[in-house]
Amino acid sequence: MEHLASIVNLHSNTVRGHLDVLERAGLVNKTSEVRTVPGRPRMLYELAPDSEPPAGSGYRLLCEILATALRAAVSEPGEMALRAGREWGMYLTERPSPLRPLSPEETTRRITEMLVDYGFAPEESAHTGTATVIELRDCPFRDLARTNADVVCSIHLGLLRGVAEALGGQAVVTSLDPFVEPSLCRVVLQPS
Repeated sequence: MEHLASIVNLHSNTVRGHLDVLERAGLVNKTSEVRTVPGRPRMLYELAPDSEPPAGSGYRLLCEILATALRAAVSEPGEMALRAGREWGMYLTERPSPLRPLSPEETTRRITEMLVDYGFAPEESAHTGTATVIELRDCPFRDLARTNADVVCSIHLGLLRGVAEALGGQAVVTSLDPFVEPSLCRVVLQPS
């Protein structure tokens, strides 16, 4: 909790109060630290595996309406969502200098930062051969993606591909595997 308090620049007691509210809402789980030395155990918090963000802001309803309308309007909603995501990924990305191309590692780092900015909890998990795997936890659209994966996950894949392309194309997003676990998706990048 002290680490979280330092990140958000709040006192530990304030953070503890917020974490207690999140626990009561079922969004985090609290456990007591197992200690092998004398002393008071710390309370440890983790995201509840099937926690859902609270409804009510209206954005979820808007997203569901748009996803449903897209699926009804076109024969290939996943393809249209992929193209739209790619265009937006290119549009939203600060491009590097053409005289200094980014390495695949720097491209991966910037993609990971972008994912954090958009509400994901990305974590580089593996390097298999030349591929890099980023695990995505806590998709901000997880509940909507469960019923509209063809649209939501395609938008995310397109967004990632557009960002990689705008960053100079030194790395290519080859796949996004949704729901490999209930709260986990995987992105695979390859050097181009």
